[in-house]
Amino acid sequence: MSLDSAVPLPECPELPAEAVRVPVEPGRGPAVLDRVRELAALLDEVPEVVHQLGDGQVESLTQVLLRLHGRSAQVAAVVTADAVDRGTVASSTAANTTQWVCRHAEASGVPIEPAEAKSIAVVTEACRERKNAVIAAAVARGPCTVSTARAALTNADKVTPVIPTAGRSEVLAWFLQLDPALGARGVQALTRKILATYATEALSVQDAKLEQVETLTWARLPPG
Repeated sequence: MSLDSAVPLPECPELPAEAVRVPVEPGRGPAVLDRVRELAALLDEVPEVVHQLGDGQVESLTQVLLRLHGRSAQVAAVVTADAVDRGTVASSTAANTTQWVCRHAEASGVPIEPAEAKSIAVVTEACRERKNAVIAAAVARGPCTVSTARAALTNADKVTPVIPTAGRSEVLAWFLQLDPALGARGVQALTRKILATYATEALSVQDAKLEQVETLTWARLPPG
C-alpha cells in the first residue's frame, strides 16, 4: 500500500472558536470557587461516614469520587493554562509551570506525584497552541485524560512525519477516537503500529527518490 492510498484518518473533531470565551453566567466564577471549596471540605468527611451508607449509596459514591479524581486533573490543566496566559505563573517565584503546579498541590495538603504534575504542565503549555486545539477541547470537555493527552501530543510528533497525507490535528483526532479505557498505553500501541506500517514505506519512498538523482562517475587517476 502506498502512502498516497493510505487508510484515511478519522475526521477531525470540530475545533473550538478562536480565542472566544463566553462565561456561563456573568460573575459566577467566585460562586463556583466557593462551591468547589465546599466540595473539597466534604471529601475529608467521607472516610468517617462511609459506613453509614447502603450498598447502592457506596457504589454511587465511588462513581462520583472516581469522576472527581479524573476530572480534577483535566480542570487543573485548564485552570493552569489560564494562569499562564494571564501571567500569574510568570510573576510567581516558581521556576516553571511544573513547579507552580507542585507548589499549589503542596499548599492544598494533598501530595501529587511529580509525573502527574509534569503531565498537567505539559498539557497546559501545549493546549495554549492553536495546533493542539483538538486536545485542548477534549481535555476541557472531559473525554480525554491528562495522561492520554500528554501521550497523544508526544506521539503525534512521531507519527505525523511518516503520514504526509495527514495533518497534526487529524493524527491527534485519531488518538482521541481510541477507547478511553486504553489510556496512554493505547496511544503508544497505535503509534507503534502506525510506525511499523508506514515508516518503512516512507523510507523506501525516500530511497527511491535518491536513486533517481544519484549518479556514479568513473575517473582514472594518475598513478600515485
